[in-house]
Amino acid sequence: MLSKVYRKLKGTPRPETMEETIERYRKNGVTIGENCHIYSPISNIRDQFLLTIGNNVTVSTNVKFLMHDNAISKPSNEKFTDILGKVTIGNNCFIGYGSIILPGVSIADNCIIGAGSVVTRSIKEEGSVYAGNPAKYVCKTQDYYEKNKDNAMNLDNMTMADIQKAVQENPSLLKSR
Repeated sequence: MLSKVYRKLKGTPRPETMEETIERYRKNGVTIGENCHIYSPISNIRDQFLLTIGNNVTVSTNVKFLMHDNAISKPSNEKFTDILGKVTIGNNCFIGYGSIILPGVSIADNCIIGAGSVVTRSIKEEGSVYAGNPAKYVCKTQDYYEKNKDNAMNLDNMTMADIQKAVQENPSLLKSR
């Protein structure tokens, strides 16, 4: 309560909630399903109508969706300026930190895209994990789950102190490579 009053007095705008951010993207033309979490700004308002995100999708930070490619302008001597392509993310997908999804790419349902991946071609097989530059098949999502479940935690509604305590009490939760 006091922080709201302080921000009003100081003129500091309240940060946008996830729901408000998603609603703003929808108004700009992005099709976004239910129960999504989008932590990256979706740039280039002109092309946002070419982006479709399914239900239960998480888009991590620093992810870029490219719905156009301006490179054609150079070999065409500016006769053409852009190649446009729809980008479609299926249901129940996770797009990892810093990934880039190129124009015309579709990602099937239940897929995981690893951090830093560059997805240059559509992923048609549901339940797949892809990673790398260019992104390549790694494994099925069920295999990923089995490999990582012993190191997994549910951090929802946990404070930083709770997380630190849980890790201190059970250091085997930490992933090592």
